[in-house]
Amino acid sequence: MNAFESDKERTTGGLVLEDGRTFQFVYQNGEISYEEEKND
Repeated sequence: MNAFESDKERTTGGLVLEDGRTFQFVYQNGEISYEEEKND
């Protein structure tokens, strides 16, 4: 999975790595922030 959404101000999305880890990201104002989703 490599889904994303975009508008004039930011791009958001997520991806799943081969080992099952999942990350969500936001690209805004020239910076990328990301967070690993915890699967309890």
